[in-house]
Amino acid sequence: MADSPSISEVAEKIDLPTAESKGSGEVIGDSTDQNSGDEASQYMTGVRLYTIIGGLTMVAFLMMLDSTIVTTALPSITGTFNSVKDIGWYGSAYLICICTLQPLSGKFYQFYSSKLIFLGAVAVFELGSLLCALAKSSTMFIIGRAVAGCGGAGVLNGAFTIIAAAAPLDRRPKLLGIMIGIASIGVLAGPIIGGALTEHVTWRWCFYLNLPIGGITIFAISFIKVPDAKIRQEEGSKFSLKEKLHRLDLPGFSLFAPSIAMLLLALEWGGTKYSWNSSTIIGLFCGAGGTFLLFLGCEYYRREEAMLPLSLFRNRVISCAVIATAMSQGGVYLIFYYLPTWFQVVKGQSPTSSGIYLLPSVGAMSISTALAGALVSRIGYYTPFIIVGSAGAAVAAGLMTTLRPSSGAAAWVCYQLLNGAAQGFIRQQPITAVQAVISKDQLAVAISLVTFCQMFGSSLFISFGQLAFANSLKTSLGKYAPEVDASKILNAGATNFRSLVPESSIPGIILAYNHALTTTFYIAVGTACTTFVTSFGLKWINLKAKKKEDEINREVKGTNTETKKDEV
Repeated sequence: MADSPSISEVAEKIDLPTAESKGSGEVIGDSTDQNSGDEASQYMTGVRLYTIIGGLTMVAFLMMLDSTIVTTALPSITGTFNSVKDIGWYGSAYLICICTLQPLSGKFYQFYSSKLIFLGAVAVFELGSLLCALAKSSTMFIIGRAVAGCGGAGVLNGAFTIIAAAAPLDRRPKLLGIMIGIASIGVLAGPIIGGALTEHVTWRWCFYLNLPIGGITIFAISFIKVPDAKIRQEEGSKFSLKEKLHRLDLPGFSLFAPSIAMLLLALEWGGTKYSWNSSTIIGLFCGAGGTFLLFLGCEYYRREEAMLPLSLFRNRVISCAVIATAMSQGGVYLIFYYLPTWFQVVKGQSPTSSGIYLLPSVGAMSISTALAGALVSRIGYYTPFIIVGSAGAAVAAGLMTTLRPSSGAAAWVCYQLLNGAAQGFIRQQPITAVQAVISKDQLAVAISLVTFCQMFGSSLFISFGQLAFANSLKTSLGKYAPEVDASKILNAGATNFRSLVPESSIPGIILAYNHALTTTFYIAVGTACTTFVTSFGLKWINLKAKKKEDEINREVKGTNTETKKDEV
């Protein structure tokens, strides 16, 4: 029997460095397709690739837009349906569905056509938007938001998964940077567009707007062959429908979904609809904890067939990546959520103006995200960017805690520029890190885990921020405006208190609001510092060297296959 060529022999033949020649432990895991030797031939180039990226970017922008466009329309929506009591559900219905279905969508991408699942997810999201636009009652609107959340769960996860399957490892950061950078503009554009449509047309157009954008995406991608990230079986065999259903881990999902839903409801209702020590909130927390423990037991029993295999968390890079992405997203949304309130209350700006004043953050983030992606593709390393970015984000959030009513535009513009640039350096690196260490068979599941942590982290830390804000405001009112009824100010809302108190009390109330709002930025300092620490666990993997090693492995695999055929 002829000896098969070794990796080093093939490397010498095609003039590539071997893993041994790198010598610094840069390359870990195996991100090559374990079951297919023709992965490289599936990568897309030219017009096909950029058509796909264009379609994915449009729908990612749509998702970011939808996450914020509703905020300025809520007063008009509640006025139409006379449903102030339902306002919490308008956000919760969407958030619960998009979070709980995220891991399950990863399993769908693992076993079914990425193209069909993605287009189906976009279609469901569009259906939800249409239901919201046509809603005749508050209940119908809530159902529409829930349906949109179900579709949204598969959209962002699908976009990341398709890029991973469509481009080699070293090109993905650049493509991800383009998509995320442009999509980030939607976060800022949402309140501005929503306010304009609500004021000049009707709030229903906030949802009609989604239909043509999603339709163009569906049309563009329908005619292009999209590579899959699903598991490939050996030639001549494939999973039966029964096996696919079994591997979706529906028992695990039936435990995961209610545990996350109960936790999100507890965070949403705590301190607003119910007090934190109420039986409802305590019951939700206990139910969430108990159900999640059962879910962990189910996942341990199912091992690699689980919806979220626990073996993923034994990989240091993946564990650090999910923590980093949850923390960084939490910090981003804390600032995006509370800084506009600071502009409105402390600086006396309108909602539209406060949205425009966020331009430095969003503009810097969009540019730095795209720039970081291009640089990672160029030099091959992603770790330096998340280290520098998290350090910069901590400094920026720390500077924002110093904002005062007397702070000028130079201060809040510069602080936002630093924060946006720093956060842009962080945004895509956890996903890039996970792709560098995971096999293709587990790629969709791992990406769904990271995407879930992005969504969940933002929800979690906004709730923490709300708790810190409410407690600090109550204390600060007693210090800066002891003559006013604190409960009356808290119930009036951030922009309505001026008509309820004497003019002489307004400066003290503004100082109290300033202190409470800047207190939330300390949490953003903490999230950035945690991201900084966990970033050192992502390892210094050279994506260019990793790509070359993957090429060598495929060459060896192909040569061994040919040798066996010749012997037969």
